Amino acid sequence: MEQLLQYRKKAATIFFWIAMFCELLVSPSGFAFGGYHEPVIIVAGMVCFSVSILCSMDLKRDWWVFALLGAYGIVCYHFQHSALVLRLSLALLAGREQNRRRAVELYFFGTALIVALTFVLAALGLHNTLVTEDWYRHGIEKRISMGFIHPNGFSFFWMRLLVMGLYLYAERMKKWMFAVTAAVAAVPFVLVQSKMGLAAYVMIMSLAAFLCFRKKEDTEKITYVAGNILMAAELLLIYTLGIFPYPPHTMGSEDTYWDVMNTVTTGRLAHAREAFLATPGTLFGYREVEQATEIGFVNTFFHEGILFSVLYVAILFWLFRRLYKEKDRMGMLLVLAFTFYALAEAYLPYFNKNAVWLLLIAGLPGRMMPRKSEKP
Repeated sequence: MEQLLQYRKKAATIFFWIAMFCELLVSPSGFAFGGYHEPVIIVAGMVCFSVSILCSMDLKRDWWVFALLGAYGIVCYHFQHSALVLRLSLALLAGREQNRRRAVELYFFGTALIVALTFVLAALGLHNTLVTEDWYRHGIEKRISMGFIHPNGFSFFWMRLLVMGLYLYAERMKKWMFAVTAAVAAVPFVLVQSKMGLAAYVMIMSLAAFLCFRKKEDTEKITYVAGNILMAAELLLIYTLGIFPYPPHTMGSEDTYWDVMNTVTTGRLAHAREAFLATPGTLFGYREVEQATEIGFVNTFFHEGILFSVLYVAILFWLFRRLYKEKDRMGMLLVLAFTFYALAEAYLPYFNKNAVWLLLIAGLPGRMMPRKSEKP
């Protein structure tokens, strides 16, 4: 029986990592190439996550957890015609006893490979182009996109690569290594002219320097308190867009606080406000929303529903507190970076794009496999 338990555990681990690789393969969808045309890979990943769960779960003890999350994912699929929530549930359940750091390593090196391949293919003229001509902030412009469909798409992948790299290696860096990393990381953000990317870069590197080189005991506490305030302020600003009578859309003007914030976010706040005014929220979300917005929290509110939005915010603050208690400085940085960048990209419910979910691997309450002292 003990040998059977070990076989189950090995099978659960193998199928989990196969599924993680499937999710990584489809992560560039909509960024490095258009559309979502990989249903076979997505379904294969979901099947592997499911097999991993079946190999590792204790049916008598944990059945209600899986039944509840599975039912929730299916209900969301019915309303949204999207399996995002179900995929996310399967990934987190399958990852309850896996290695969090290895998951981040897989997505760090995988993201680096995606960025490099996309750049090389564009440089060789085989897929997309290094420079795109489209309607940007000031009309038709040519901007460097590094082979991605849009410069902002590259900016997001570069930000995610930077943050995951800092999570893995920043605390081992000497000051000169950190300075070189900061200098190199800034160049792509400048080249693609991403305002949000540059703002995120300044915030990420400043906080990383503070966390890495300030050795006082209150460093984590300062970050925790300030981080909670900043995340709460961001969420308050976003979720009150449809409540308070902000002035009309006045891009380019900086007469009021609203105008300044709207200009900094390149009109995203105004678009989000229009979405709130045009579409009522629902518990489980919509398949389509008339008013599109790039702000992740707003898109999630409409597409995945009010319930998922509430759950995500609760998980966000719970995870941030847990990382604080564990003195995981770079984990706290990752949460703050991806929360801030959600002002520019709608990636929150995507397990393979939002690295916050990776920090929940081996982090959900409870365990699946019985201990050796227990009967399997």
